[in-house]
Formats: sequence, C-alpha cells, structure tokens
Amino acid sequence: MTTEQLAYAAGIIDGEGSIGAYTKDKQGRGGLCLQLSVANTDIRMLVFLSELWGGSVSTLSRKEIRRQLYEWRRVGQDCGNVLEDVLPYLIVKREQAELAIEFARTVRDVWASKKGVPRGTPYLTDEVIERRQEIALELKKLKVA
Repeated sequence: MTTEQLAYAAGIIDGEGSIGAYTKDKQGRGGLCLQLSVANTDIRMLVFLSELWGGSVSTLSRKEIRRQLYEWRRVGQDCGNVLEDVLPYLIVKREQAELAIEFARTVRDVWASKKGVPRGTPYLTDEVIERRQEIALELKKLKVA
C-alpha cells in the first residue's frame, strides 16, 4: 500500500466510518465484537477499501430509498489491522482507532493463548473482559461527542 492510498483510506474512515465494539447478539448477551464499517452511496470508495484490506461490499436496505446505500465492514483482528495501517493519517477518529487497536490486541492475545489449553478453560481473564467493556463504553461515548 502506498502512503497516498493509506492517507485517502484514512480520510474515508474519518469522514464516513464507524468504529465500535458491539455485543454479538440483539439481546446483549455474549462477548463483544470489534467492528469498523464505512457506508456511502458511492460504491467506488468501498470497493477501494475492499481491494486494500479484503472484506466485501454489501447493500444496505433503507426505508426511503433516494440513492442506494452500500457498506464495507471489517471485524475483530481485521478491524485492528486496518486501523493500525491508517492510524498515522487519522484526525477525527484517531482516539477511537487507538482504543479499537487496544481491543484488537486482546483478541490476538486470546488466540495466542488457546494453543495447548484444555477445552472448557476460559481464555479471557476477568481483567481483560472488564477492559474490553470499558473500551466499548469509551467508543460509544466518543461517537456522540
């Protein structure tokens, strides 16, 4: 990836992106999932992001369709990888990205610790779970700030 591509992608994420950690089901049960999404009516910028970091571009349904809305999304470690790449160029979403990268690193730590661990052994310490919840709340606060 070139510097220009990373800077352009950061601009897209700053202007059109959403960074958060969400519960995995509608009832709020289960763990948290880190997510980066970008939605826009122009599919070209989303295809550009997909070409750089993978993922697919999907069509979002809207009640009142004036123009079709598209979305590109990355979750978990993939989200963290994208944000690490564009972090030097982010302005508006820099603080959110830094929190999301911290969250993503806990995901990496979990996968690294699974090797050789007996089935049924909890992979996350209470401290990591608590920090993930704190990050999710901080990300939520930053969205409305």
